[in-house]
Amino acid sequence: MRYILTDEEMKSYDGWTIRSMGIPSLVLMERAALSCTAALYEEAFDLRRVLAVCGTGNNGADGVAAARILHLRGISTKVWMVGNPEKYSPDLRTQIKIAENYGVTFVHSPDFREYTTIVDALFGIGLHRNLEGVFADAVHKINDSGARVLSVDVPSGVSGTTGAVLGAAVRADVTQTFAWEKRGLILYPGAAYAGKVRTADIGIYLPRGERPGCALTEDCDAVKVYSRRPDWGNKGTFGKVLLLAGSETMYGASYLSASAALLSGAGMVKIHTARENADALRVSLPEAMLSFYPEENTGEQTQMEAFAPGEAWADLIAAGPGLGTSAPARLLVRRLLIACEKPCVFDADALNIISEDTDMLRQRKNLTVITPHIGEMARLTGESAAVIKADPIACAVKFASSYGVICVLKDARTVTAYPDGRVYLTASGNSGMATAGSGDVLTGITAGMLAQSRADEAAVPAAVHFHGLCGTTAAYRGARPSLTAQDILRAIPETMQKLGIF
Repeated sequence: MRYILTDEEMKSYDGWTIRSMGIPSLVLMERAALSCTAALYEEAFDLRRVLAVCGTGNNGADGVAAARILHLRGISTKVWMVGNPEKYSPDLRTQIKIAENYGVTFVHSPDFREYTTIVDALFGIGLHRNLEGVFADAVHKINDSGARVLSVDVPSGVSGTTGAVLGAAVRADVTQTFAWEKRGLILYPGAAYAGKVRTADIGIYLPRGERPGCALTEDCDAVKVYSRRPDWGNKGTFGKVLLLAGSETMYGASYLSASAALLSGAGMVKIHTARENADALRVSLPEAMLSFYPEENTGEQTQMEAFAPGEAWADLIAAGPGLGTSAPARLLVRRLLIACEKPCVFDADALNIISEDTDMLRQRKNLTVITPHIGEMARLTGESAAVIKADPIACAVKFASSYGVICVLKDARTVTAYPDGRVYLTASGNSGMATAGSGDVLTGITAGMLAQSRADEAAVPAAVHFHGLCGTTAAYRGARPSLTAQDILRAIPETMQKLGIF
């Protein structure tokens, strides 16, 4: 994993470095500017004519410093200052004076058609208001210029914390950010504006013992889970998963989840499902054991008795894929919430049942993982989908802490939030994974990795990341729009091999 920061965290660590460590802000600024000029060369920008578009704060100062460095290297570089000079930061005033001393040209009404490269240094982190007036006009001129664009730290107009577009935003080809990536460069829509993101070490570090609130999952997180798998183990060692899934009209969900649990490493899987699924599952997935709902109208006690052996046998229970919301389904989900002491993963219809009384989650006595997509999260919280998508991290953190669960909020960027406030963001995968059954595969992978790791909670974000990698592997075999959940499923073994997991 690697840390990704909010605007506020970045400002705090920047200030700590200057005040407590004694590194002058102008030194950090010089290193930032040098990293920007290096990015222009390394990313093969056309440097025949460069325009630095600079705002009134320290992001603008970075841009002026970069323009001065390019000028001194013989690159035709000009600077356009945007905004009220009375609001220039002290460091910006210093950088302007230095640039003037070296003969850098400042322009007032540039013709953007003249330039082959634009350095966007209007705003960095900390923007909280919509861009208007001369700043919005400048953004539109940059986007309409046809030149390649390097954004300094964050594309101007993008929130560094949430990725929201604040009225208007620069569409960068490359974003050169500093010290750590910002959340808004990973989350959408900001990620779509950032282009290629590069991160430069400019001398800002964490205070001793401090940890930012969010990390980005990486391949090594999945490898760590599998590295603990003992060579001497047997099928019991690697975990027994009970899957409560599949109704009489939804056989496929139970098949996908159970297959994913087995392929991701669970030793044994048992599916408790509708009897109508028996023949199909016996043929398509002979490795799985089966148990069934009793005949209809046989009473709650009979339903519980049919489920009890599997519950007692399992190390971990996953519930929801294709489950439906029938009376037996409701009964058994409530049982898992109120009386079951095994680790549980809840998805799909189990979440729809829970949404009718979320307080049941507070009665859970062991590790509880929920994996809602945006629509399911809206039902669980009563918030609109738009509100959730605007700040998914905040929404997931609030729910996880309120109910004592690990909340995996699925979207183009998936958030895994823990009750103690820790957050992991996952950027693996691709848009082809937005297909029916993909979430069922994730449920199975999560259950399988949790079962073999003895419910190590670190397996949850690792499973989310691994699921995305499987989607990427599947996409290499064909076009993303054609991906199906079975493609993701079939990619599990190949993805393990790519990661060196044998």
